[in-house]
Amino acid sequence: MLATAPASEDGAAAAAPEAPADAAPAVVEEPPKAPTPPPPAVPTSAPLDVSVHDVNDSSLTIKWQTPETIGDSGLNGYTVEYCKDGSTDWVVANEEPTQANLFCIKNLTTGDLLHVRVVAVNPGGRSEAGTLPQPVPIREVVDRPKIRLPRILRSRYVKKVGEQINLVIPFIGKPKPVVSWLKDGQPLDTKRVNIRNSDRDSILFIRGCTEGGLWGL
Repeated sequence: MLATAPASEDGAAAAAPEAPADAAPAVVEEPPKAPTPPPPAVPTSAPLDVSVHDVNDSSLTIKWQTPETIGDSGLNGYTVEYCKDGSTDWVVANEEPTQANLFCIKNLTTGDLLHVRVVAVNPGGRSEAGTLPQPVPIREVVDRPKIRLPRILRSRYVKKVGEQINLVIPFIGKPKPVVSWLKDGQPLDTKRVNIRNSDRDSILFIRGCTEGGLWGL
């Protein structure tokens, strides 16, 4: 049985509507792309110029320079490690990474010969180690006391009676030198003369000098 289009009021069959000739095709949306992942974290290059800053019979202080290449992963700090000569057991000296470029390893044993290395750490992990070129003996380094006479005192220094005297005399030495002043071979009278000693210099102050003599440090 054939279906017929419904008739219009005047008896003519009604034609089916046609689609517009310029109709746009349906747009199919693509699914959103996943975001580009960030680059993987990478370690820094090795710390530079690891060297000894100070050493005594129970501690060792070392210093170093910042790695040449740090990158986008940044730098969280440094781990300092040491081991005895002839051993492969490395000991971590600091529980948390240090931000400084100087670190003191304490509570060491006199006579030990230590290898030391410094590692930079960041989210990418550990860098290659910067190491001391030679192992370091743990012992007190003795430096004989020396007076570093100021230039003004290397020639004649003249003060008139009653004038103020204020002398600053630097010195060096390790262990720390014990400093004392003498006048004509005898200890000074601290009621008439003011003396202040520090780790690096000694100051002699006389408000008004009224007597001469041979002064010595």
